[in-house]
Amino acid sequence: MGEDRSTKWSRGLVGADRDAETLAERARRGASLVIAGPRGSGRSYLLRTIAAELERHGQLAVELRTSCALSAVDFGAFDASGCPELRSLRDDPTTATVEGVVVVDDVDSLDVQSTRALARGIAARRVTAVIGLRTARPRSIDRPDDSAVVRRTVLDLWLDGLARRIDLAELSDDDALAMIELFPGTELLDSATRAGIVWRADGSRTLLRQLIIESTSAARAGRDPLTALRVVARDSRLAITLARHVADFPRVDLECLAGNRRLPHLEFAVATRLFDAESVAALIAGGLLHADASVDRRLTVNDLVAQEAQRQLGDAHVESLIDTAGARMLAEADEWWSSTVAVSLSERWHRLGIEASGELTYSPALRARVALNAAREANDRGDSAHAAAHAARGLRAQDDPALRLEAELATPAPMLSLDDRGEIGSADAIRRLARSRAARSIDGTADGLLDKGDDADSRIEAALADANRATANMDWARAADIATSAADEPDASPAAHVRALVAAGSAGLSAGDGARPRNSSAGSNACSTRGSGRPESPFAIGSSPSCLCSPRIRSRGRTDRPCGRAWTAR
Repeated sequence: MGEDRSTKWSRGLVGADRDAETLAERARRGASLVIAGPRGSGRSYLLRTIAAELERHGQLAVELRTSCALSAVDFGAFDASGCPELRSLRDDPTTATVEGVVVVDDVDSLDVQSTRALARGIAARRVTAVIGLRTARPRSIDRPDDSAVVRRTVLDLWLDGLARRIDLAELSDDDALAMIELFPGTELLDSATRAGIVWRADGSRTLLRQLIIESTSAARAGRDPLTALRVVARDSRLAITLARHVADFPRVDLECLAGNRRLPHLEFAVATRLFDAESVAALIAGGLLHADASVDRRLTVNDLVAQEAQRQLGDAHVESLIDTAGARMLAEADEWWSSTVAVSLSERWHRLGIEASGELTYSPALRARVALNAAREANDRGDSAHAAAHAARGLRAQDDPALRLEAELATPAPMLSLDDRGEIGSADAIRRLARSRAARSIDGTADGLLDKGDDADSRIEAALADANRATANMDWARAADIATSAADEPDASPAAHVRALVAAGSAGLSAGDGARPRNSSAGSNACSTRGSGRPESPFAIGSSPSCLCSPRIRSRGRTDRPCGRAWTAR
């Protein structure tokens, strides 16, 4: 025999608040239910599953279909149902009884007369109904009007104790991961990709479903699933679902999301200068923005939702927001500065040229400062071409030792001897040490490239260079001890802590001591530095690990809990 339809559907229900079998049993015993939930909560799917459960137990489920076309017609839904008992309820509302359970999805589209007749039947215990009621998300501007006759009638059923209300919770992380397992082809998605999909779904089951379909399709084609989500085809199912998900966001939220997409890893204090502070706080609480554990609390935005926010605002409006941010920073440079804004500003100057960009209206010192931030960021990305271009433009404005260093780092000519390169390790470490040495040279405190200096990050880099030499000699225990000591530096930056911690873990595993990285007091802090994108891939020991997980697996309890990070050696 073929598998029963309701059994198949019930397997697709994930969440403690949506036990279709229990809810159907309540309806069979005569209890009317109001299933309330926002758009994307899976309300319609739950109602269909309840109807299937009723049919499985031999109970008639009368599905009352609603539509905008019928909402203006008196008893339009009853007449369109084709159910004689519903028609009798219309003709003789005082004595007619409906056998079975009436299932109504999206009651807002039900006409007034049908709603009143249904409510009278429920109140008289001659009708049992399961009714779907759309609610709004916390900051939605598209809030259903509870004073409207249809909604007021349904809500009164609940308030008068004639129907029990079931509020569907937003999608939790654990439920989302469980839902992914239900779809075919998801064995192609690793844990990090699944985490990224869950974060981008923003608590919407409908959006999660489309993201899974797109990701598995990309994986089957041999493409990176998360990279495939960066460009959403217009008029695709994902695009339409995403547009509906974002449609009721307040405009200030759209500006904040789109602005943070254009200004990645913006400092929290700067974000509240440029965008509505209440919006920034609300988006962090809701999980669409994530503030990392650094002192600056740098922000990472849900790129999928932010992409749609920019589409709805229009590119011209978002561009004006970014231009305004850059102009304000330069005007208030003595008070505050943001490297993220400076990079965006330098890229604009690079694109438009000296005359059209208005660069010459600012002082040489400011122009050099902007160029320095952009050159450093480009060098750190490995984009030597743009790093050289930014540095050259800055040096035209003002000669600066730091800019000369970035220009040198961007050139293919080696800065260091082969012996030095072998001693230090990765190009990332070379850059960091070169910058540290250049900064200390101004003060006359540098004694050499591997001078440990007074700042914690430099000490960590020097220690990791020592650990790398121990690794080369296959002295794993000593390498792990050195790296673990480096991870215990109290004043180091979060990124430096992560580098030291992973180096300690790599050496510890090679030495057969899997518990070693957990013994470092830096462990909990380092692993909580989430949201700034992928940490720099820097490390001298072993291979360069990078965190492939999404910036955040959101806790719907609004607490910022660490996610299970998937570290892979590449």
